[in-house]
Amino acid sequence: MKAYFPLLICLLIACTENREAAGEGNGTSGVEQVAGEAIFYDTIAGNSILNIREGVYLSTVDLENDWILGEFVLTISKENYESAMLREGDSLRNSFDESIGIILRDFPIWKTGVLEDEYVGVIRAFTQDENLLSLSILERSLEMSLESGSPTLDDLESFIVDHRLKFSELYPGYQSYFQAENEMLKEFPGYRMILIFSAQDLVGIVHSRKLNLSKFESQKTSKGLNFSFSADLAKDQKESIIQAF
Repeated sequence: MKAYFPLLICLLIACTENREAAGEGNGTSGVEQVAGEAIFYDTIAGNSILNIREGVYLSTVDLENDWILGEFVLTISKENYESAMLREGDSLRNSFDESIGIILRDFPIWKTGVLEDEYVGVIRAFTQDENLLSLSILERSLEMSLESGSPTLDDLESFIVDHRLKFSELYPGYQSYFQAENEMLKEFPGYRMILIFSAQDLVGIVHSRKLNLSKFESQKTSKGLNFSFSADLAKDQKESIIQAF
């Protein structure tokens, strides 16, 4: 169990933080939410394996053709843990032992450990991105925020708070707020999004996922991330940020 313990602690902390952020107990770890009751599959357009309740939180990775890979952290029975399998008809329960859906057919689970006599596992499955609440998706929420307001720190404060972006001085002379990328990615880029402010103005966004921002230009960074930047950003500053990330 020792090998799993640090990961288990991180997963359970993530569950707690998301419950506090939502103000209700229907989440697993992650930042996106399920919009309405949703079916998840074992592969893209494959067999249905999960029926997930509306509002449940999950971690996701974007895939091609509007599909996503979702991850749920679950409290499971000793039998499920020892067999590393969920059985058809089993209730899916989060780390607060609340029902978030049901399993539709036998399916393997990744065992992560035992904490205080509770068995914890992770399951990953596929669904289409239309089954996610748009405002819970970091990139779609930012697009809507910038469309309806000006790119200033004051106007984006609620976005930063709602999505729990963390402050950091990642780039000297600028204020930065970031969210880490999901570690499910095979080539983990570190950051999912970094907002870079000069004083009150948003001058650039470093991001690993697609953003549609009509008022920003875009270029690849030295590490293969995307950098969307204001046309007012000086060329030397732009090049410096591109090399930094």
